[in-house]
Amino acid sequence: MTVTATNAGSTAGKDVVEIYYTPPYYNGGIEKSEVNLVQFEKTKLLEPQETQKIESSCIYIFDECFGSRNRYSCGGCSDDAD
Repeated sequence: MTVTATNAGSTAGKDVVEIYYTPPYYNGGIEKSEVNLVQFEKTKLLEPQETQKIESSCIYIFDECFGSRNRYSCGGCSDDAD
């Protein structure tokens, strides 16, 4: 996954790109956090109107409730990695 961050302000600065995940909920199942921060990346110092592309690395999310293990990935990672 690629995200483009742009400094739309008039002063140089840094920012943080955040990726969130919402796990599935099944009626009668275990309650979980609705939204989970799974990855973040700081930008470099961006001058006004400067952009930076941020590539996400492999993201693996494990749902460990009662031993179930659901894996989600992006960024070209192998599905068989642990």
